[in-house]
Amino acid sequence: MSSSIKLFYWDVVIPSMKKGQLPTKICPVCNRPFEWRKKWRNCWQEVVYCSEKCRRNRNRHAELVSASKL
Repeated sequence: MSSSIKLFYWDVVIPSMKKGQLPTKICPVCNRPFEWRKKWRNCWQEVVYCSEKCRRNRNRHAELVSASKL
């Protein structure tokens, strides 16, 4: 019997990973990298924003970007 914990990532079962090996994405609002979290194991492909604050400010960020292009 294996003692390693199994995590779900992109619908594939993978062995547990160290923190430095977790997949990352860049938040389009704050441009900061964020890592995979266990609560996102079933929806990682759908995760776009690093936090609720960035998700709520996504429209404000789009307005700032479009205004800076003018």
